[in-house]
Amino acid sequence: AQRLGILKAEEVLGSFEAIMRALNRPGENVDKTLGYYRDIEDRNEGIAFLRAKLINLLALEATDVFMANEEDILKGEFNDTLIDNLEQRCPPLKDMMKLSVERIYNHDTVTQIEIAGYNVMSELLQLFIPALLKEKPSHKEQKVLKLFPYQFTEFQLTDSRYEKVMSALDLLSGMTDTYATELYRRLKGIVIPQHD
Repeated sequence: AQRLGILKAEEVLGSFEAIMRALNRPGENVDKTLGYYRDIEDRNEGIAFLRAKLINLLALEATDVFMANEEDILKGEFNDTLIDNLEQRCPPLKDMMKLSVERIYNHDTVTQIEIAGYNVMSELLQLFIPALLKEKPSHKEQKVLKLFPYQFTEFQLTDSRYEKVMSALDLLSGMTDTYATELYRRLKGIVIPQHD
């Protein structure tokens, strides 16, 4: 909903409606859902409502695809993704994905955020991994290791370089974007943490 400046509300509504009608899930009444949408005065709230309905429909469809192909998936013989499978059965979804890539995910502001994210992750990894792999960490590296919460300190119990690196990856993958960015800013000295 925040990106309506990139896509017009009419485009989003048209795409969402086309996908819901193409999915044609039993028990779903698209016209009733669109009626609820029209009753919502705030357009962004309305689009958020439709988005939530569509995510739910797609999750149910993906579940159906998984269940229908569970045996092949578990054997590693399902050579598709759930989304690709849905796109094949629902051309409007494929159109929406293409439109999203063209107009949202490749928009300048989104690209800038993505590049900033690469920089944040790269810098944090460059800080954590050498500290984990050093046999005798420097004073600074010892301080870096103290930043690891207790649940990520398994690196202290192993000599495996792989497991040590996995500790850093586990820590980073559990961070929200906001937390990782804030930690990066503090550790780079962009923002000086206040000690109360």
